[in-house]
Amino acid sequence: MKKVLFATTALVAFAGAAAADVTLSGSAEMGIAGSNSGNTAFYQSVDVRFSLSGTTDNGLSFGAVIDLEDAVDQADITDINGAFADFTVFVSGDFGRLTMGDTDGALDWANDEVNTARNAGSINDAETGHLGYFSGATFDNVYGGQILRYDYSVAGFGIAVSAEVDGSNPRSGDASLQLGLTYDLDIAGGALQFGLGFANVDDANRTSTNTNTAGANLAGTPGFSAVSFSALAALDMGFSAAVNYLDINDDGYFGGDGEFIGVGVGYNFDAITVSANWGEYDWAATANQRDREGYGIAASYNLGGGLSAHAGYGVGKNTNNNALAGALNVDISTFSLGLAMSF
Repeated sequence: MKKVLFATTALVAFAGAAAADVTLSGSAEMGIAGSNSGNTAFYQSVDVRFSLSGTTDNGLSFGAVIDLEDAVDQADITDINGAFADFTVFVSGDFGRLTMGDTDGALDWANDEVNTARNAGSINDAETGHLGYFSGATFDNVYGGQILRYDYSVAGFGIAVSAEVDGSNPRSGDASLQLGLTYDLDIAGGALQFGLGFANVDDANRTSTNTNTAGANLAGTPGFSAVSFSALAALDMGFSAAVNYLDINDDGYFGGDGEFIGVGVGYNFDAITVSANWGEYDWAATANQRDREGYGIAASYNLGGGLSAHAGYGVGKNTNNNALAGALNVDISTFSLGLAMSF
């Protein structure tokens, strides 16, 4: 009797799996990369990703996305001092979309980074790895990067809220809470996109060890709040431009307030894409962060069939020697040249 029941259960499970949509995708890069502080070397990377999705009888969509190499890390999702699984799980419908896992916080969701302007890309992200680049994901790893986000879009407007909690001390009440707002507008010959993001990090009761870029221990620091604004213009003729602004109101986490401004441009014609970006951080004199700026350039040629050639270069420097952050005022540059493949 138990064997029959088991077999029936297995058939039901198999039928459910067969009805779902499972796709496999991947990417790979090969070439050379180097920097002014190290030797030039061969560079290669491979990424394989599973996308699983399904639909209920009443139209509710659900699914998950996971990288193959991170599948074994699922048990480590609460270990903020170690690896965490690079996967997401979602449910969506007329009510919006609920996503949990290694996903964008609401600020990053709303923010168009400067490389959004038709970035040509490079095999090692040299054009966006410089000291003057701001990624909206900067605030998505305060407590390990496992995020719960709800978002909803209608008639060009979008809203998202997200939360990331301190898994090392769940009773502390420490959390990163974010809000994102977007508006998309069609214009003659192109489109405009605007994003507004808010983030508030309460870190007063943190007990685990964490350090900032200057090496200062951030355990028990009060936190900070941030506001970001982005605008992107994408023209049908192939030209795009983006601007980012960030204002940080510090409450002990960084030691002082700060702001960021960045711009990016890109142009695509036939199989060729070229792009450039620039950014600058300006911190208060009391902050344990260094003022810094940098720029990046990239070019690509689409060979068709998922294969493209890429070249990228980025350079950044610290523009002050804040005593709290340590003395460092040197140019740091990286470059790469190679092929990118998508499958």
